[in-house]
Order: sequence, then C-alpha cells, then structure tokens
Amino acid sequence: MAPAVRREIQDLSDAATEKERVSWLRRLVDRARMILMKRCGSLLHVEERAEELGIGYPNFRRRVREQTGISAKQYQMTVRIQRARDFLVNTDKSIMAISGLVGFHSAFHFSNQFRQMIGCTPTDYRTLPRT
Repeated sequence: MAPAVRREIQDLSDAATEKERVSWLRRLVDRARMILMKRCGSLLHVEERAEELGIGYPNFRRRVREQTGISAKQYQMTVRIQRARDFLVNTDKSIMAISGLVGFHSAFHFSNQFRQMIGCTPTDYRTLPRT
C-alpha cells in the first residue's frame, strides 16, 4: 500500500468529525473516478481498482455506493459510457473502435449497454442534434 494511502487511512481513523470522514470518502471516490476515467479502456476489474487505491474491495464497494448511490461496477460502466458519449460526439471513430477504447470486447455488447443506459443506440446518439 502506498505511503500516502496509508497516511490517509490513518487520518480517517483519527478523524474526529463526520465532516472529515465524508471529505475523506469524497477524495477516495474522486481518485477512483480519475483512475476509471484514465483507464476506462483497460480490462482491469473493479476489484483491482480498489487494490490500487489501497483498500479492500468490500470496503471500496461500500464507499462508492455511499458517495454515488450506485455500485462500483455500475459506476465503472457509467464512466465508460460517458467516455463513449464524448467519443461519439467529438470524433468520427467507428462504433467498433469506440467500443474497444472504452473497454468492451465487442461492439454488440457495447451497443446493448449503451442503449440500456442512454435509451438509444450509439449510432442514433451520434446523429442527435446538439444544442
């Protein structure tokens, strides 16, 4: 475990107020979000993200849910789909290429997940008028 993470965990255990605890949890989830954004195309599992942050997976899951209202896996999927939306709007990359960039093994699976979360296919999303 990295020294900085150990120090933060010790700080949390020494925290006297709920406000300090919530602040620490927000920083933890923000760091997790940054890792997910940077590596959303990699095939690392959520469990490995927790390990990277220096906390156990059950604790990580609980903390993410406390801060976001959704599970860690759902949060990872949300980050991937958000990144895909950015690619669809700002590039002319193919759906297959985007699916690989955001960590999906197949364009079919990506399109299904995208439709479930956004309500339309990636192709339809790309053609929507922007304001």
